[in-house]
Amino acid sequence: QQKTASLLQQPFGPWLVGIIGALIIVVAIYQLYKSYSMKFLEELNLGRMSLKQQPGQFASADLVEQQGLWFWQSLAFS
Repeated sequence: QQKTASLLQQPFGPWLVGIIGALIIVVAIYQLYKSYSMKFLEELNLGRMSLKQQPGQFASADLVEQQGLWFWQSLAFS
């Protein structure tokens, strides 16, 4: 939050924070696309992963999406 706040105080800050948020959201959407279309299976060998590791592939996309939304909200509500 401190880094975002210091960026928002700069003349170019709101634009930069918005661009970072948009990029994070685009990455999250791409990861969700890969997870729902099962394209990530082409890169992974799930047989070598433990049962605890497999759900992490889906959770990582959600985490990235939340970070993007946080950046976007900091721009919208500043």
